This record gives sequence, structure tokens and C-alpha cells, in this order.
Amino acid sequence: MMRRANKIAIYFLNKDKKFDLDNYLYTKWITPMDFVRALWYIVSTKTGYADTYRNEQFLPKTDVWYNHERKMLAVNFRNPDAGKLSQNILNALTVELG
Repeated sequence: MMRRANKIAIYFLNKDKKFDLDNYLYTKWITPMDFVRALWYIVSTKTGYADTYRNEQFLPKTDVWYNHERKMLAVNFRNPDAGKLSQNILNALTVELG
């Protein structure tokens, strides 16, 4: 009960922080591969191809894609401060290169 209350409190604390990097409630990108995963989930469960107890109906994301999403969240393209945005882009490029 205490954990649930803490999660609710954190939600209401961060729900209006649209440009905060720690606010994952506002940013959730949908990619074309997400539609492919959804289609595969529907086909595999409706036809009985996948065993749902083994989670065979899910197509996993690769670590490369998770790292890319993490970098895009760190850049924070929705930040209204252009100086901070350019600094974030440079930081992401230096991490990538070096």
C-alpha cells in the first residue's frame, strides 16, 4: 500500500514537468516496429501459434534500439532552451564517438 501511494505521489509531482528529462510520463515514442510487434502479437495469439505462458508472442527489442532510445531521451528535443538542446546534442555525439 505504501509503495502504491509513493508511485501516485511521484506521478502527481512530475505530471506537469513537460521538459524534465526524468519525466517519462510525457515522452513515449511510437515507432513503426511497435506496429509490427502489435500485429505479430495479435496474429500469434489469435491463431494459437504462440504459447502465451512462455511469452512467445512478443518480439523483443535489441539492445542497440534501447540504447538509441535512451540517447534520444537524453537529448530531449522538446526542450525550449536552444542552448541546452545544443549542449545535449554535443554530449550525445561525444558519447557516441568516444
